Amino acid sequence: MKLNVLKINQEYTSKELEIIFDTKFGYGPNGINIRILDDKSKHILLFATPYGPYENYENDNKLYYEGEGPDKTKDQVMERGNYALKNANTNNYPIYGFQQHEKGGKWKYIGILNVLDYKHHFRENGTKYYVFELKRLNIELPEEKTSQFAEIIDATKNKPNLVHNRDLNQVNQLKREPSFSRLVKEIYDEKCAVCGKKRFSKTNYPEVEACHIVAVKDSGPEDPRNGISLCKFHHWAFEYGLFSIRDDYTIITYDKLKNDDNYAEISEYENKKILLPNNDIYLPHKFFLEKHRMKHGFE
Repeated sequence: MKLNVLKINQEYTSKELEIIFDTKFGYGPNGINIRILDDKSKHILLFATPYGPYENYENDNKLYYEGEGPDKTKDQVMERGNYALKNANTNNYPIYGFQQHEKGGKWKYIGILNVLDYKHHFRENGTKYYVFELKRLNIELPEEKTSQFAEIIDATKNKPNLVHNRDLNQVNQLKREPSFSRLVKEIYDEKCAVCGKKRFSKTNYPEVEACHIVAVKDSGPEDPRNGISLCKFHHWAFEYGLFSIRDDYTIITYDKLKNDDNYAEISEYENKKILLPNNDIYLPHKFFLEKHRMKHGFE
């Protein structure tokens, strides 16, 4: 196999893809393809088009992919390609994504994908079908995750600081950067640092989110010490300054929340210590914690 020639946004003919993946597609690439590598491990080739029996579309760096199945007069079932896609995270199957924008055209490589979730939908005739939500990781090969982690970890060797003079394109790109997010989630064992909850979607994708202590738009760096893993609710609350974190890693909450029953799941953690990484080099740095407290009026 010649996987190292794959480049994001480059287009390939069906014949070229057969050579790269050392396989045959018969009538041509389509749908969810499960292939076996030289070392007997499996990977998935996902071919998405805006036409044909299955509707696929992109939105906000995510691909929404309609599952495979019989014609639209019958229900789709969770088997074969659908089943492989659903369990790709659990089985550690890398997903190589391709898009074709016109019938008979070349296939554009969109990189490695991660399955976030899937949902049942119903057609007007009452038949059921699946829609998978996938995220573009902006990497060409699975092993790039490790090298990108190394680059981010290197930031811990330096004195913590802000990154000034970013342009709007750089800010928007960093907001979409998955490497920082994946690393922070792993550091916290995919748990919320406030409530300790560890939840997963039906596709075994973690519910927690990687939160910048100092936001990217406020010149916050891609430094693990500027990151913390939070559930969706506590991420929202932290981002809007409903609570902050002291230098001793205990939680401080916005005064007016203490008598508001709507925010009990925040105020109940007042003065409690957050969950901390096992490795001290990843501890939230006091420099960034202080910046967060100052921004939201805790100091």
